Amino acid sequence: MPPRDDEERRLSARLQTLIGAGSLSGLASLREEAAGRLGTGHEVVLAVEHALELRRDCGRTPMESLPIWLELRERSATSLPPDSGTAVAIRARCRRQLLGCGRPGDLDELVELCRRETDPDARIDLALALRDRARFDDSTEDLPGALAVAAEEVRRRGADHVAVTAARRAQIEVLLALGRTEPDSAAQARELAAEMVDDPDGEMPGSRALLAEALLLTGRTVEAGRVARLAYALDAGTFDPARPLLVVARTEAAIQARATAQEALRQRQAFFPPESHYVVEARRLVEELFHC
Repeated sequence: MPPRDDEERRLSARLQTLIGAGSLSGLASLREEAAGRLGTGHEVVLAVEHALELRRDCGRTPMESLPIWLELRERSATSLPPDSGTAVAIRARCRRQLLGCGRPGDLDELVELCRRETDPDARIDLALALRDRARFDDSTEDLPGALAVAAEEVRRRGADHVAVTAARRAQIEVLLALGRTEPDSAAQARELAAEMVDDPDGEMPGSRALLAEALLLTGRTVEAGRVARLAYALDAGTFDPARPLLVVARTEAAIQARATAQEALRQRQAFFPPESHYVVEARRLVEELFHC
């Protein structure tokens, strides 16, 4: 048998090749081989599992994915140093699944995890978690702090276009939440979202939905409906493709608005937990439109 260091290098090299090729079956086979040779707690094995489960997430809901990432997080915590690249990546994905599930308990746990985390990306997750918690009770208590976190990340990441774009999106999300009661925040969200849509270096998926919401908040209803319809048509592969429909419904006449809102609710119910803010938001709109 080759020396262990040689074995680790060989398996790591195969992992990089398979990641580049996007081979799900190849990653699954490599996971079995690596676990047999190195043990399930070895960093190479956990790195393979991270890559494999990322691919599998494409066919799963957040609720289906979350238990898998929680188990990986627990195993990596007992096997790897906390600052290991693999451990950091697994924790980050676990945070994303908590954010994607979007239930009150998930968001409370996520806020606490982010506040203890040293990974800089956790700051973005914190801003988004605080924003999402505010959706349940329309509270703005956490939002100034969330906005400060996102704005600081935008400043800190200024030289890295990809990283700063993610931070800017979080900033816009919080401004949209504040913009429900603060016109200046809504106007700032509209300006930043328009810049993101027009970004010559590549528009971030979902940015049209942000712009549509900002346009609606600032009274530009016709334009909001047009942008939201475009977002729904072109951004079908985004995490929450039903999001633009909530804007569209608010720009339509009563009968069509109800049908559109019901479709948004149906789509969200098929993907998100029933207690999530995603479903709660869509259900509230349906109820509002049927009682107006």
